[in-house]
Amino acid sequence: MRVVSIPTYRLAERAGRAAQHRRIAGTRATAEPVAAKFEADIERLRDRYSRERVLRVFIQIDDEPLYTVNRRHVISEVSSSAAGRNVFADCRKSPRRWRWRPCWRASRRSS
Repeated sequence: MRVVSIPTYRLAERAGRAAQHRRIAGTRATAEPVAAKFEADIERLRDRYSRERVLRVFIQIDDEPLYTVNRRHVISEVSSSAAGRNVFADCRKSPRRWRWRPCWRASRRSS
């Protein structure tokens, strides 16, 4: 069995990676239209929320232990595309394990 790893870190990379997966799988005929639709959907999402008030959001990955992500994670990018601002976007590492109280205090300072 052939194993292929195709890392994806940004939304802009995702459509191309999906097309690459389909080419490897032998479904090239459907790859480009699906990738183009994905890119158009992301652009519509950004356009729809571009004039909205930005909301501060906490992105919780797990609760035991409490994990979150910074801006380098694609989840944070999706949130910002929909008028969200990850309160832990400026943290150095991602994903990050947090104790609840320091996490909550830091989120309050990022207003």
